[in-house]
Amino acid sequence: MHASLRTIPGAVRGRDRLGAVLFLVALVATGAMSALIAGTAGAASAAEPVNAGQGGLLATRLSGVAAAPAIARAVHTAGVLGLRPATGRTVTDVVDNLAGAAYQEVTDLDASGRLLAMQRFDPAGRLIGAVRFGWTGDGGAAIATETVARVRAQALIAGLGAAPAGTPRLVRDAAGGWTASWTRTVAGIPVPGDGVRLQLWADGSFHGLSRSERSLAAAPAVTIDRATARRFLEERLDGWFSGPARSQVIVTATELAWVSPNETFAPLMPGLVVGTLRLAWVSKIATTGGLADSLRGLEVYVDGGDGSLLGGDVLR
Repeated sequence: MHASLRTIPGAVRGRDRLGAVLFLVALVATGAMSALIAGTAGAASAAEPVNAGQGGLLATRLSGVAAAPAIARAVHTAGVLGLRPATGRTVTDVVDNLAGAAYQEVTDLDASGRLLAMQRFDPAGRLIGAVRFGWTGDGGAAIATETVARVRAQALIAGLGAAPAGTPRLVRDAAGGWTASWTRTVAGIPVPGDGVRLQLWADGSFHGLSRSERSLAAAPAVTIDRATARRFLEERLDGWFSGPARSQVIVTATELAWVSPNETFAPLMPGLVVGTLRLAWVSKIATTGGLADSLRGLEVYVDGGDGSLLGGDVLR
């Protein structure tokens, strides 16, 4: 650490983990979803437990009348997404006590019991995740431009019902496929790490979808303005940096966002609910000169209501 940089309490390395829960396909790749599948479609009790292999995860296989609503939803969304016809389907009711989540998982199977696709629905019946198994799309011509890919992604999302607000960000992968992502906003304020991510094969056929919406704390009755938030921030920077290093710390942006409090700079204040996002002024801070050799920058969260420190990130 630079000699003129005072110790930043509780500083941790690495990027913020706000986006770690996004993208369902990554879960499939590690087997976290497929671990919930026990056997193929067939006779099963509505209360038959499925061994999920994870502590705190309760999975129950449904059948008959209990499974019918989920299957009906899955049939509808399979048509919207263009999934391959299924010969059989299994339905699993999942309660994840560790994550505080509950959902129903529908698995599409072919005549040989092989996996075709998987869909997840929240308790309100909304699709929160889906993946089409296999390594290729439908075999059509590849989408050549970002504009065409965006139109295709927006049409698929709109077909599922309430579409996320805004224009999606498009990224093309090495294999020619496209990923469209929408950041969730609440009252016009972004919720980094939350939103919808849709993956398309190169020909525009559906590959995977995930939706993340974490719980939010109540917005403060009065939100402090940017100037007040900057004043609170500068006071903290004065305490963390001294001498020439203080002039090498530059605040480049301060914007409102919903964030997950953490202990990067100090222990969390009493009363904060872990996993619940709070409205904060998020400041991005760059470094220059000799300080940049040991510290690339900071991201600091200041509570949008009272200006208290909610955490952030340290970039080495």
